[in-house]
Amino acid sequence: LPAAIREATIEVVARQADEATWNEFLALAKAASEPIEKERLFEALGRAADPALFSRALALALSGEVPTAFASAAIATAAEDHPELVFNFAVANEKEVLDLVDVPSRWLFIPELAQTSGDTAMADQVRAYAGRSIPKDARQEAQRVIADITFRADVKARQLPALEAWLQQSGERAASSASSASHP
Repeated sequence: LPAAIREATIEVVARQADEATWNEFLALAKAASEPIEKERLFEALGRAADPALFSRALALALSGEVPTAFASAAIATAAEDHPELVFNFAVANEKEVLDLVDVPSRWLFIPELAQTSGDTAMADQVRAYAGRSIPKDARQEAQRVIADITFRADVKARQLPALEAWLQQSGERAASSASSASHP
């Protein structure tokens, strides 16, 4: 594939992967000799929309089959689309996950997994995790993540009803227009 579309193509195919395609990505990742390509392919495994494949990607990250340098990136990539699931996985496997992360990043890694969430319950989970697992003087990043989640949840609560009403109204107009066009 041309370099300009390679990464986007990998992301789309990985997201829609069935088991055979996911296994092919895994084989390609293991066989890749170039580190950036290897990392990109291991990260792609966590993009799967299929819950079974997504779960396999998380387990794989802790299995030792993924080079340590790429395992935390694969987990973080998976969190982009599944923040609640990945955060809960990381908390349940905290020691193993944090062993994959550089020491300077340890206090912020698990909270950042939740940063794309728009659910206030997730903000509460991050707050609880930070309270029990992160030293008080190292909680700034967790506080930022909590603020981001809370902001997204607030925007969602205020804007979603208006957007849904607009879509409903637009759909009714489109149906009405289609109906009048077919009946002159």
